Amino acid sequence: MEQLDQQQLQEVRTELIVEQYHSLREEIIQRVQARQQMWYVLLLVAGTFLTIGVQPGIAAWTILLYPLIALFFSVNWAHNDTRIDQITWYIHHEVEKPLQFIGWETYRTQKFRRKRGIEQHSHPLALVPGLLTFSARGVFLTTQLLSTGIGIMRLVQSGMIALALPSLLIDLIATIATYFLLIDRKVQMLRENEKMPTKKSEKTNSES
Repeated sequence: MEQLDQQQLQEVRTELIVEQYHSLREEIIQRVQARQQMWYVLLLVAGTFLTIGVQPGIAAWTILLYPLIALFFSVNWAHNDTRIDQITWYIHHEVEKPLQFIGWETYRTQKFRRKRGIEQHSHPLALVPGLLTFSARGVFLTTQLLSTGIGIMRLVQSGMIALALPSLLIDLIATIATYFLLIDRKVQMLRENEKMPTKKSEKTNSES
């Protein structure tokens, strides 16, 4: 009877793992799609602000609102990106690794991670770490700085120096905050993991 209960418990556990695996993979797909759709919305918003920002009949401070809006977009981007990294980490370390199952996350980590060092050869299809973050920072920061420059120039030309200075400060703070929000935490984590063996060896050498 106890053996039967253990067998049923194992079957239920297996079903739960499979269902969880499918739901987590589905969440990754949905978040990647949401992140991709956000690109279109962000570029549409940026294009709209940059277009109306140079129009003489539109208030000069209007375009200066864009860096703040882009900051809110970057918060959403960072949330989705971090959640995707959390799910992939969980699948690799808590699902595939304990079951000794070479799924996509395990295979991708083993084969497509770019290795450092001259003697270590990476797979030809291995991506350079941080490309997605570099791309996101490029789009966000370029449009933010461009809108800030246009807005401040128009305010100065209009003689509104008192409004230009605080507006410049607020937009620069928003741009800097955007830069630090768009950090590739996975790259940082990999670098920390690479430093751990070095620190351990240095500690061992000092003790000896």
